[in-house]
Amino acid sequence: MCHTGSKNKDKPHTKQWKKPTHKVTEEEEEEYLYHVGDPSKPPIIIDILLNDTPVKMELDTGATRTLMSEQTFKALWKEAPKLQKSSVKLRTYSGEPLKVLGSIPIAVNYREQQTECSPLLVIGSGPTLLG
Repeated sequence: MCHTGSKNKDKPHTKQWKKPTHKVTEEEEEEYLYHVGDPSKPPIIIDILLNDTPVKMELDTGATRTLMSEQTFKALWKEAPKLQKSSVKLRTYSGEPLKVLGSIPIAVNYREQQTECSPLLVIGSGPTLLG
């Protein structure tokens, strides 16, 4: 569902670097969204419960984040909860910026699995991406 950083829950994922790397602060965080696919094949759609409401999400195994459109967000809540601020900057494959409105913690249920995820809310009406 949401990335935990480790496939094996008993062993945390760690990687040692020989040289120090540049530390990215929240203000500098910029991510690119890539969608490379075969237009003749339909996307993989997963039925998930978000806050006990059924939502169809497009599975994007290459995405580093889970994204929700403003349109989906408004459909899920009659009275919108307060968003958490986010300084994440997103860009599409072609380099165009995507406006991030913030993030929101959401209860996620898929089959017998339950967790909490904080998708980024973006302006527009695109698909909800499960990254």
